[in-house]
Amino acid sequence: MEQVRTWVLTAGAVVLALLILATLVRAVLGPRFTDRIVAVNVISTLVIAELVLLSVWLREDFLVDVALVFCRRQSGPRPHCGGNARSGRRREETPMIDNLVTAAGLACFLFGLFVFFSAVLGLFRFDYVLNRMHAAAVGDSLGIFCVLIGLMLLHGWSLSAAKTLLIFVFLWLTSPVCSHLVAEMEVSTVPDLEKECEVEVR
Repeated sequence: MEQVRTWVLTAGAVVLALLILATLVRAVLGPRFTDRIVAVNVISTLVIAELVLLSVWLREDFLVDVALVFCRRQSGPRPHCGGNARSGRRREETPMIDNLVTAAGLACFLFGLFVFFSAVLGLFRFDYVLNRMHAAAVGDSLGIFCVLIGLMLLHGWSLSAAKTLLIFVFLWLTSPVCSHLVAEMEVSTVPDLEKECEVEVR
């Protein structure tokens, strides 16, 4: 089971890196600044998922701290809360329970990768920013949920898993606010919005 876990985490790291590059292409292509904002938002979510994945894969807890600081998007000093680099080792469990938890973690992680792939594909397939925001929201909500829950199951319960849960809460609280602000910006800056979608007059 350890070989399967290592193979899936390696493949997941490569897939997330490729999705980051594909989303970077979307950010460069634009054509509007709101397209670029949506793409950068997806990139930041993918980078957080990649950092937590590397923390589980390499068993280096400080990477969760980096992801947490990146997730906060605030400046200012923050004390280091992690233990030593090997504090996230799994406790001794029965092999059957350990295999079931690992299988559940891998399944959640793979489904989250599929959702992220669908979200990045939507950034390229949809024509308008407001449509692309829906694709990005799927990655920001369901994709990050499945990836982080899967990685928490693979890592085992520890301080790093608690920090991963905190990252998840921060993302779920800030993502709707960001999407709302981008949508308001798009509505206020596009003069012919009626061509792209149905507009209600208040």
